[in-house]
Amino acid sequence: MTRPAALNLRFFAVALLAWLLTTYPCVPKVYNTLVMSNASKFLMSYVALGLLGPAFVWASSRRLTSDYSPLLLRGCLAGLLAGVALWSRSGELPGSAHLDAGRFVYSGLLAGVVTAEARRRAILFALPAALSSEDLRKQFVGAALIIWAVLLKFGECIVVGTTGSGAGLSSAIIGSHIFLVLSIAVWTPWAALRLWRHEPTGVIRSVVRSCVLGVIMPGLTAAVLLFPVFVVLHMGMPLAYSMLWGGVAFVPSASWWVRFEFILPGLVWGVSVGLLRWHYLRLQRAADSTDSRSAAL
Repeated sequence: MTRPAALNLRFFAVALLAWLLTTYPCVPKVYNTLVMSNASKFLMSYVALGLLGPAFVWASSRRLTSDYSPLLLRGCLAGLLAGVALWSRSGELPGSAHLDAGRFVYSGLLAGVVTAEARRRAILFALPAALSSEDLRKQFVGAALIIWAVLLKFGECIVVGTTGSGAGLSSAIIGSHIFLVLSIAVWTPWAALRLWRHEPTGVIRSVVRSCVLGVIMPGLTAAVLLFPVFVVLHMGMPLAYSMLWGGVAFVPSASWWVRFEFILPGLVWGVSVGLLRWHYLRLQRAADSTDSRSAAL
């Protein structure tokens, strides 16, 4: 397989995974109320829309340019249309629970942003000029944040699977996700830069180090933010409690299953970021070698 083909295949895989993870919280309430034949049709539409959005972004950006603004606009447009289409599809099937559009639109927009970023990265790696070590560092920090945003969006399925529909619930879920992302934005750039500065000697060590940060840092952040969040709650913003999600795993009275549910995102983030750091390390060494040869000439 040629390098452009491999990059395109990786782009579609990442974009489809982002769509499935970010929009999955919209699915259980619809899926559980459908008979099997209608459920199959809904799931086919669900996966098809996850492919059409990235296909549109890819087809409209065949000319290799890393300018993010046009890609972001196309990604948001594709995600918005796909989210609305999925919402409309959920109401067409007999016996479905037609949910409000806000949850679908927000999920689609988030998937569109991730799709645009994945396409930009594929274009960057396909360009003839090799990325510098500084460019790779910025890409790594951005990827660490994006992985968290997608994982926390997927975590909504725990809430959506046990609650009904309604505009109020949709607004609460959207606002809760924003506060969740804010809680990890406090420390993730620092953690990513720390992982970047310490070059791992092996892939296992890279993954373990990332997993340790992914599990411990949400709890420490919850402890640090406890008083600020308490103040914000009394100011009339109840959704701010979402920023303390990382501390649930360390509550003594929590069951082992609850602890696992709140530790799992950090483990998945750690594995993803650890593997990505190992991959970027090889690219970084190649970039440093290129810079050294250029300086010698």
